[in-house]
Amino acid sequence: MATENTHGEALRDAERLLEHADASVARNDGEGVVRNAWGAVGILRNARAKLSVPEQQKTRDLRSSLYLRAVQALRSAGRWEDLRKLAASIRFDRDARRPVRAELGKMMVEANQKLSLPAPPQQCDLVMKGGITSGVVYPLALVELAEQYTFRSIGGASVGAVAAASAAAAEFSRRTRDQTGTPEAANQGFGGLALVPDELGTPDPDTGRPKLLSVFRPEPETRPALDVVLAVLGGRTVIGKVLAALVAVVKSEPLPFLASLVLSALLVWGALSTDQAFLLTLSVLAAFATLATGAIASGAVLAARLNKAIARNGFGICRGYAGSSPGPEPLTAWLTGLIDRIAGLSDHPGALTFGQLWGTDPDRRIELVVTTTCLTFGRPYRLPFLEDVEKDGKVFFFNTQEFAELFPEVVCDQMRAAGEDRLRDPELLAKWGDNLRVWEAQHYLPFPRAEQLPVVVAVRMSLSFPVLVSMVPLYAVDESLEQAPQLERCWFSDGGSCSNLPIHFFDSMIPRRPTFAINLVGEGPSPAQKVDPSDQSKNVWMPSTNLQGMSERWNRFAGSLSVPSFLTALVNTMQSWNDGIQLTQPGYRDRIVHIRHTEREGGLNLNMDLAKIRTLAQRGEAAGERIKADFDWDNHVWIRLRSVLDVTDHELRRLAEGPLADPSARAFVERVLAEHTGDLPEANAPVTPAQAAELAALFPELEKLLKAKRQSYSDRAAPDPTPELRVRPRL
Repeated sequence: MATENTHGEALRDAERLLEHADASVARNDGEGVVRNAWGAVGILRNARAKLSVPEQQKTRDLRSSLYLRAVQALRSAGRWEDLRKLAASIRFDRDARRPVRAELGKMMVEANQKLSLPAPPQQCDLVMKGGITSGVVYPLALVELAEQYTFRSIGGASVGAVAAASAAAAEFSRRTRDQTGTPEAANQGFGGLALVPDELGTPDPDTGRPKLLSVFRPEPETRPALDVVLAVLGGRTVIGKVLAALVAVVKSEPLPFLASLVLSALLVWGALSTDQAFLLTLSVLAAFATLATGAIASGAVLAARLNKAIARNGFGICRGYAGSSPGPEPLTAWLTGLIDRIAGLSDHPGALTFGQLWGTDPDRRIELVVTTTCLTFGRPYRLPFLEDVEKDGKVFFFNTQEFAELFPEVVCDQMRAAGEDRLRDPELLAKWGDNLRVWEAQHYLPFPRAEQLPVVVAVRMSLSFPVLVSMVPLYAVDESLEQAPQLERCWFSDGGSCSNLPIHFFDSMIPRRPTFAINLVGEGPSPAQKVDPSDQSKNVWMPSTNLQGMSERWNRFAGSLSVPSFLTALVNTMQSWNDGIQLTQPGYRDRIVHIRHTEREGGLNLNMDLAKIRTLAQRGEAAGERIKADFDWDNHVWIRLRSVLDVTDHELRRLAEGPLADPSARAFVERVLAEHTGDLPEANAPVTPAQAAELAALFPELEKLLKAKRQSYSDRAAPDPTPELRVRPRL
C-alpha cells in the first residue's frame, strides 16, 4: 500500500509539472517547458523504479499518458530538438505503452521534417526461418511489411527460402511491372502473394486434398512412406498414431500380416476344438504374439523396400517434379509458376533469374540469398554461390539428365544454355581443357554464373527437407587427389540443416537499414505462451523493452523420459545452437518477431485444411503489424553502436596486449611484411609497395585509436550478452 501511495503522489507531482509546462507554453517560455517536461518524466521514472515488476505493469497506463503529455508540450512550444531527445529517451526506455510509443514516433518524424533531418529508412532487409508447412505464415506478413517498407535484401532457409523468393519476386514486380488496374495485377506482386494461403488451402481437383499436401507428390515406389507419415500425423494420441501407422504399414505390405492372421485363426480354431480352457488361453496368447510378429514383419519388409526406394530417389520421398505424367501439380513445377506469376513473368520465355532481380541500377538491386547444405563437404553454402567459392577451387557442375527429373523444361533449358556458356570461360578452359568437352558429352555442364541462375533452382536446393524431399546432386573435382580430374557427386540437402534462421545475412556493425527476422516457435508451458485461437495478435511476440528477449529458450525434453525426445533435442541443438544464441544478442533481438504455433500447426502437418491455413496466415499478418508498430530505428542503431563499441574495446585490448605492447612481436610483424612485398608467387599472398606502406603505418594509428578510446570511452554498462568478433570463411 505504501508503494502505491508513493506512486500516486509521484503521478500527482508529475501532473503538476506538466501543468507548469503548459503554462510555460502560453507564456512562450521555451526553457520552462523543457525543464518541466523533463522533470515530469524524471519523477515518473524514479517512481517506477521503486515498484515491483507486476506493479510496474499495473500502473503503466497511468505513466504512459503523462509521457505523451510531456512531449506534446514540447511540440506546442516548437522545441523540436528537445522533443526528439525526450521522445527518443521515452521510446528507448519502452515503459510507455505501444500506442503511445507509436504517437511519439509520429512526432519524431514531424520533428525530423522541421529540422530537415533524414527520415528513418524506408527500405529493409528480411530473413525468414524454415519450417516446411509453417511457411504459410509468411505471405500476409510480407504484404503487411510491404505497406511501409521496400525490400532490399531477403534471405531464408528451407521454406523460408520459398518465402524469400516470393518476396523478391513481388518486389521485382512492384519495381518493374506496374500494371495497376489490369487483370494481371491481381495475380502478381504483393496482391498475388496475398492469394497464396487460400491457394494452398484449396482442395486439388485430382486428389481432393489441400494443394499444400498435393504438391508433395511422392514417386510410386515411395508413396507408402508418405502414407505412414500422414497416418502418424493424423493421430491425436500416441496409441492413435501407432494404430494409424500400423494400418498404413499393413496396407502397403499386407502379406506377412495376413499370413500371421491366418496362422492365428488356425491356432484359436484348433484350441476351440479341444474344449480345454488352458489350451484356449494359451492359443489366444500365441495368436496375439503371432499377429504382433506379422505386423513387425510387415514393417520390416516395408522398411527394407522403402530404404532402397528412398535412396534411389535422391534420399527423399518426393522428387518435386514428375515430368508430363498425369496427377496433381508437383512441388517444383508449382514453385516455378508461383515465382514467375508473382514477378509478373508468366508470359516470359524463361524463369526469373538472380540477374533480373539485381537489375542494372545498384540503388534498386534486390538481393536474394538462400542457404543450402552440402552433406558431402559437411557445411552450409549460400546461393547463389559467391565468387569466393570458385576462387577456392570448388567449381560445381550439374547433370542435365538428372536436372530434367527435378525441374520443368523451361528451367532445364535455361540451365543448359547458361552451362554451355560457361564452357567458354577462359579460367575453366585453362584449368580443365579437353576434360570439359568429355564431361559435356557425358551430360555434365558447369553450374551457371550467379546472374544466370534461375531463382527456383536455388529455392529447390534449399528446400530439400530430409527424407521428405529429395536432395539435389551437383558435381565437383576433388583436387586433393593426385589423379586425372574426374567429377564426383556432391549431395545438397535442406538449407535449415545448419542454419534455419540465418539472421547474420546482410548484417553490418552499424546498419544502414533494419534487417527484420521472423522466427517460428512452439508453445511454452505458461498460459501466456499458449496459442490463443481467438486473437492471432496474442500469438505473436516481440521484445517491448531493451531488456527483454535475453532469456535462453528452454528445450524441455526430459519430461517425456523417452529416447526419441532425447534424440530430437540433440538434433535440434546441433542444428540451431548458432542461430539460438544469435537471437539473444543486443541489436538482434529487438528486430525479431516470434510466431507461436501448436504441434498440429505448421511443421510436417501437410494435411492442414483451408481454415487452419488461413488462421496461420492471419498470425503472420499480425507479425507484420507488430514489426511496423514496435520497431524503433533510433533505439536499434543506438544499441548496435553501444554493442560495437564494447566488442571493439575487447579487440583493441587484445591488440594492445599483443603486437602493440611487445616490441619484438611488432618487429616480427614488420619483418614479415617486408618479406612479402613485391614480385612474389601468388601463393605467398604478396602486397604491393603502396599497400605495405599503408600497413606499416597502421600500428601507430591503432595506438592513437586505442589511446583516444581509453581517454574518451569506457562502457561498463554495454548491452548484454556481450558479443564477440570472429573470423570464418564466407558461406
